[in-house]
Amino acid sequence: MKLTAKLILTLFGLVAAVLAGTILPLHLAERGRLTAQIEDRQLADLQQFARVCAESMKDGDAAARLGYLKTFILFGDPGDTAYALFVDDTGKILLHSDFLHGDLSRKDQPASGLAIGRALSEAQGLRQLVAEDKGAVDLVSAPVYALSGASQRRVGTALIAFNHAAFEAKVSELKRDALRRLVRYGWHGLALGLILALILGNALMRPITALESGARLVGAGKLDTRIPEDRADELGDLAREFNSMAKKLAELDELKESFLAQITHDLRSPLAAVMACIDTLGFLGPVTPKQEESIGIASSNAEYLNTLIGNILDLTRMEAGRMEFKPSAVDLAALAKAVVMLVKPKSDEYKVNVESRVRAETMVWADEQALKRVLVNLVGNALKFTPSGGTVSIACEQEESAHAISVADTGIGVPKEKLGTLFQKFCQIDETKNKVREVRGTGLGLVICKQIVEAHGGTISVDSVYQKGTTFRFTLPAYRAA
Repeated sequence: MKLTAKLILTLFGLVAAVLAGTILPLHLAERGRLTAQIEDRQLADLQQFARVCAESMKDGDAAARLGYLKTFILFGDPGDTAYALFVDDTGKILLHSDFLHGDLSRKDQPASGLAIGRALSEAQGLRQLVAEDKGAVDLVSAPVYALSGASQRRVGTALIAFNHAAFEAKVSELKRDALRRLVRYGWHGLALGLILALILGNALMRPITALESGARLVGAGKLDTRIPEDRADELGDLAREFNSMAKKLAELDELKESFLAQITHDLRSPLAAVMACIDTLGFLGPVTPKQEESIGIASSNAEYLNTLIGNILDLTRMEAGRMEFKPSAVDLAALAKAVVMLVKPKSDEYKVNVESRVRAETMVWADEQALKRVLVNLVGNALKFTPSGGTVSIACEQEESAHAISVADTGIGVPKEKLGTLFQKFCQIDETKNKVREVRGTGLGLVICKQIVEAHGGTISVDSVYQKGTTFRFTLPAYRAA
């Protein structure tokens, strides 16, 4: 599968996972929200019924509460309400929904049933799931109070029985509606996510495709190939490194051609003549054993010289890749900030704070990529040996004609007697190796930093207190505008 397809599928999968992780909890929580919503509406109906009953008890107007109950039943959702009643403080039924159908047999009769008994004895509102002959009901009750002089007294209890099956059906229907909306929004989100994945995938793959094409051309021998390097991210750095590589390959190729031409003309031609003469000596006439021995020695040394020339050619090819530095005015503050962002994934993983304290508009005269490499090496090295919760900081101080740049950490430090070995090739300090976390290194990072700094005319040093922290300092020329 192409990298573009993998990247688009990965981005699309992330969007789908985020949507699924959002929609599923919402769907699971929707029942509770809908249940609470319907229960709140039922409670509001009960409270209104209780207020009407309280007013009717105060005014002695039984017709008012009967009229309200008729309105409530008439305009409510069909099948929602099983029955409603109002009992006085002695437990006698003063109002029942059966009265609306002309059945007055329960008037002034004691209310019966365990659930109604609990409701009458409860000082607060109560909700009960009650199993009855015609099906389960949610019996919701509330005490009714009326003014008696300067105080209130309980004059009865209002109760409404809602059909539990109708309640569940309503919740299920609302839940299905909510699920349909969530699914519709989810499809919209997936479509948008796919569009964004395509856009981001193509944007990220465009420079990689250009790099692939450039590598193919360079591999075909077109060493003057260059790719756009206008990006300010890692892909831009990769493009610049590729162009630098292509340039060096072109220089090496030119050097190789020049060297080969020179060696061929200055060494190989006369050497070939010498070797030819040596080979023909035996055909010019008989030779003595002593002469034959001398011819053998000459032939052997000619072959050795031929091999030596080949080794010199290989050495020249290797040394043609020496690092070149192109100093220019570099904004150290911006570069330090870029380094902080570059190591952020690793600093977040290690839970170490990396910060830049370089003042704005601090300019140094250096090769920007080489300086960036020094900072990345020093900061990356500090991260390896700084425990979680520690700090790594980049700072700069102005000296007479140079800037003193420092990278300090609050890590485990280096024993004083081992400081002198830090800039040696393949150096590993046993007292600090893998003490904070498992890390891998070549032992060449500090050596490379030293070479780059000294190539710029600066110096590098280290100051460390074991178990407290380490500070690396190096100097670079300050930029002076003409």
